[in-house]
Amino acid sequence: MRSARHFILAASALVIPLTAGSGANAFEFLHRQAEPHGKALACYKKVHTPDVYRDVSRRVVIREGWQETRRIPAVYGTRHKRVQVRPGWWQTVRVPAVYGSRKRRVLVSPARTSWHTTPAVYRTVHQTRTVRPATTKWVTKRTGFLRRDSKLCKVVVPALTETVAREVMVSGPKRVPSHTAAVYAWTSERIQLTPARTKRVYHPPVYKTVSERIVMTPARSHVVNHPARYGTRSESVLVRRGTTAWKRVAPGC
Repeated sequence: MRSARHFILAASALVIPLTAGSGANAFEFLHRQAEPHGKALACYKKVHTPDVYRDVSRRVVIREGWQETRRIPAVYGTRHKRVQVRPGWWQTVRVPAVYGSRKRRVLVSPARTSWHTTPAVYRTVHQTRTVRPATTKWVTKRTGFLRRDSKLCKVVVPALTETVAREVMVSGPKRVPSHTAAVYAWTSERIQLTPARTKRVYHPPVYKTVSERIVMTPARSHVVNHPARYGTRSESVLVRRGTTAWKRVAPGC
């Protein structure tokens, strides 16, 4: 009982340096306390936590902005100018007569009418007539093999007809007129369209275009601002330092 109480007091004394965070001194104290008895009360190992980094992107200047002076040369062009070479003037001109060809329609043969007779028109008509009318008669018919096995029947004999074709005149002969149109032809003859005459003709002034070189835009210079160029650079930033601590392991070490 006394040895068990001594063991509990010793374990309580070992917990105090570890919770105080003394690190290696606490481990050496435990080792010294366990050695006289020959059995370890608790085992600890050193655990190292690495540093924690975070990637951060920053905007950096790749090239500084700069100014450039550019010279723009003068722009030349060509101006066209209209110049009168000869003034306008009047001229008397004789215009000859103008002749042409005129077509005229002439009668070659007049219209005429001739008469001729058309034959009569017939058509065939088919007519049905009775040759013999329908009648009745008595006929003996057998009903068995013996002569006495017979009976007397009254039957109808149909009428006998025939179809007769005959020609029927539809229209008689007619006297029909035949008209012949008049015949015309075209002839050409030379005629004067306009007589000879004189007229005054105005000739407009004569111009020509001359070219000359002119300055359209004078030479000048201007400043061009080139902006700075930026980029993104990534770098690792330390967020938390690594630590070293003692961690208790399973008993029986």
